[in-house]
Amino acid sequence: MKRVNVHIPYPKLIENIKLVRDRSLDLEIYFNSTTLDSTKIEDYKRLKEELNYSPRFTFHAPFIDLAPGAIDKRVREITLERFIHIFEIAELFRPEVIVFHPGYDKWRYNGYTDIWLKNSVDTWKSVLEKADKLNIKVAIENIFEEAPETLRMLVNEINSPNLGVCFDTGHFNLFSKVSLEKWFEEIGDNIIEVHLHDNTGKNDDHLGIGDGTINFDLFFALLKKSKSRPLLTIEGHSKEAIEKSLINIRKYL
Repeated sequence: MKRVNVHIPYPKLIENIKLVRDRSLDLEIYFNSTTLDSTKIEDYKRLKEELNYSPRFTFHAPFIDLAPGAIDKRVREITLERFIHIFEIAELFRPEVIVFHPGYDKWRYNGYTDIWLKNSVDTWKSVLEKADKLNIKVAIENIFEEAPETLRMLVNEINSPNLGVCFDTGHFNLFSKVSLEKWFEEIGDNIIEVHLHDNTGKNDDHLGIGDGTINFDLFFALLKKSKSRPLLTIEGHSKEAIEKSLINIRKYL
């Protein structure tokens, strides 16, 4: 079966290290700001040694309160500081992809995508300088986006082979105002990672695949028609959701 990563926050990984190792899981490790501030490089080195089965790694960068396209220059500076910090850990683990949130929503920026885009470009160029040196891809994830245009604009403006999109199925189901076909028309060929989880369109429940209303048959059909061959990541928020997703994804691989 094609390898699939499992998303897990760093503290949960430490708590469940034996289970993860026994299952030989490929991992997407999420580092929030608290983890970055409280964990020493020696702790990361110890974790790398404990994961002695050569897993495939991706990372998820911190995102809460951060805004890479912020109008406030100080906010952008703090955001970039957080983003750059994660590359110190990346030098040790060498993840294939690091996922970041773009920080755009129409209510915060009142529709001024041009201002957000201009400020974002400077942030992502600095991030990509670090990523390029380590041969790591940067994936920008859809969050509150109601349509794919802002992500397409960002990817096109930067125009780097190491920058692409992380398509999140759950966020699409919650926030998108346009069809899945429209998303693939706009950014389908730029998808380098997929976050797979389900919901009923009401809350970001991170359910197992098949426990919500997302049309995964259509999603994987469109993905196979695109030029993308992204890395797939299960992003369930419970052991049950992860287990169910690992079973139900098999028919699509």
